Amino acid sequence: MTGIGRQMFGTALDKHSELDLLAVAPQARGAGLGTALVNDLQGELVSNGVRVWFGNVTEDLEVDKLRGFYARLGFTVLGDGQPLPPLLGKQWVPPFAEMPAFFFYKLLPKQ
Repeated sequence: MTGIGRQMFGTALDKHSELDLLAVAPQARGAGLGTALVNDLQGELVSNGVRVWFGNVTEDLEVDKLRGFYARLGFTVLGDGQPLPPLLGKQWVPPFAEMPAFFFYKLLPKQ
């Protein structure tokens, strides 16, 4: 999904964005595709005025690998069960049936 146009993002409400679903086929992992996707999406978010990008990882995923992946990409990776802090003055509590394994977030530069 590289090269997504501005029309996909619209106005950046509250200047926050949630990274919800990102996947790379198991046989293609380790080739830099996930990193390229995140970097491309981050560029689009920055160009659209988004200032904070956040997400979470659930227990049914490869938690340890994903913790390292997001940390390498410059996200602040929170400890198990630690909630997101207020981001740009807004408290985010996404609706979950269960708490995720961990949250992550990144402050993005102003364009």
